[in-house]
Amino acid sequence: MAEPDSQLATAVDPTTSRPRLSDILRRTVSSSPGKAKPSRSWLPWKGHPSISGSGGAEAGNLDEAASWERGAQRLELKPLAAGDMLFPTRLLLPRLHGPSNLACICTTFCEVMTLDFDRFNATFVQHYPAQLRELRIQAAIYEDSEESLAWALKSSSSEHGLSSEQRDLLVHDCARLGAARCIRWLVGVNGCSLDRRDSNGRTPLEVAQMGCQKAALDALVLEGALAATHTAAHAERDVLPEGAESSELRRPPVHLAKLLEATPQSESCEALRARLEAAGLDLTTWEVDKGVKGVEELHKELQQGYGSCVWSVELGKLVRILCIVRLRVVADCGGSEKVLTETEEQWWLGSSGQALRLPMRKMRTGPEGFEATLGELWSSCLGVESSLVDQLFERGAEHVYEEVKASGSYPGLATVYVVHEVPYWARPESKVLGLPEGRSFEMREAKSGSGSAGQRRVYAWLEVSTPQSPPTESSTKK
Repeated sequence: MAEPDSQLATAVDPTTSRPRLSDILRRTVSSSPGKAKPSRSWLPWKGHPSISGSGGAEAGNLDEAASWERGAQRLELKPLAAGDMLFPTRLLLPRLHGPSNLACICTTFCEVMTLDFDRFNATFVQHYPAQLRELRIQAAIYEDSEESLAWALKSSSSEHGLSSEQRDLLVHDCARLGAARCIRWLVGVNGCSLDRRDSNGRTPLEVAQMGCQKAALDALVLEGALAATHTAAHAERDVLPEGAESSELRRPPVHLAKLLEATPQSESCEALRARLEAAGLDLTTWEVDKGVKGVEELHKELQQGYGSCVWSVELGKLVRILCIVRLRVVADCGGSEKVLTETEEQWWLGSSGQALRLPMRKMRTGPEGFEATLGELWSSCLGVESSLVDQLFERGAEHVYEEVKASGSYPGLATVYVVHEVPYWARPESKVLGLPEGRSFEMREAKSGSGSAGQRRVYAWLEVSTPQSPPTESSTKK
């Protein structure tokens, strides 16, 4: 018999003080951030009075066991004194069709059991209304179904309804489990607060960031979480690379000349692998976790001219050198100066300690690489054609510096980012990129040569603590 997902096989007891189901899910699901949800969702319960034996222990799977019960004479329901029950989450959500009997598993007695849906709900409504409401709400959040969540909240009797604080804390549960649709419903439709802090003192945005839940992070940003929870003092910390205020990370581009030592085009992937292993890198960790790339992808990046992989005398180790173009778009939004940011990539959320970054794109080396990449950033990522950029934004002088940090894509391989940062100031007549109000927005990056939509990106305007003045007439434009 196909076993249910074991990560939710935790017993709880309705007759005693029990932990919140959200705590159970938190321990079992968020321990593997970024991993896909199990294909079949299961919830635990113990000692239910609406359980009958099915005699279907030899069933090939739960669906077969349930079909054996369909149409058969219903056995007398008897209380089960012991046993940990596993059953599908759909048992707790609205039943639109299908049989009233649903199969579950008794892990103690190692047999398939049958739960009567109607009797199950009737028993809970009578004896455990508060627990039933909580289970329904958490099941809806786990399934990320706003319709089921609305039903779960409305199905509660008035005396067991949620307070405004409890409703606000549901946003934290959604952020923890990556339930983006439920977040949009709770905040956008029900007006739940985004600056409410949980028992650990964290906001929903911080919970999503710590759990590497990018879908939830994007939803929170689009609903205005930055405006609700961030101040100017947080801006540089959240946008600049971690520790970027130190001279170690933001320093003159001493490695820029190293790009001239580009990895030979004739170097094979096997030769590159040998160089990496000789430098002491553990390649067994590559391509294991979501977002981590492999030697083949690094080899392709080098062969396409995006950077080099050379020995750094300054750092005393093999490093990957990569050029990137970074935009610092500044605008006056309602009297406060704000900078345009985008949410971090999934695999960088955990390693960088940041939720946001300035819009950026890696560039090819060569005389035309910088301007070409700058144009792609505006047109493909931000959706502003190059002909409009000069009309709506005032460009400042390019600033080149280095950042040295571990790469989230290639674990253990130090990466020197040669950053070409270009500041832009929005003119008063600019009505793109969420201006003039400074609204959060999302874009689908255009994909050249393909009819399919590109990567989805979420942008937000963040207040900065160190305002910068627009360039003067004598400023040099590059």
